[in-house]
Amino acid sequence: MEQITYLLRNISKDQLVHEFQNSFRPIFKISNNQNTTNIFILEEYYYRIESNLSITVIFDKIDDNSVEINAISSGGKTGIIQFSWGAERKALKKLTRFFEKYK
Repeated sequence: MEQITYLLRNISKDQLVHEFQNSFRPIFKISNNQNTTNIFILEEYYYRIESNLSITVIFDKIDDNSVEINAISSGGKTGIIQFSWGAERKALKKLTRFFEKYK
């Protein structure tokens, strides 16, 4: 399992969530009643390790212009020793490139 966390300022959560959905096309999404937290799940199959990899991305609105993002990748391991061949880290790099644009 791998994790990244970002605190982005000077951007609205709704705008960031919209751009995220357009870029990554999550398979599952949910938000709370106040729309201050959004949770997205991405899934990808890796042929080289013959395993699914899942990424959960949580957007928390801190205030009108600040958003905290937590992304956790899991799965993507194969074999008895559960070796990932770096699939979890590689999947998070895609998200890192996306979020770095907003720093």
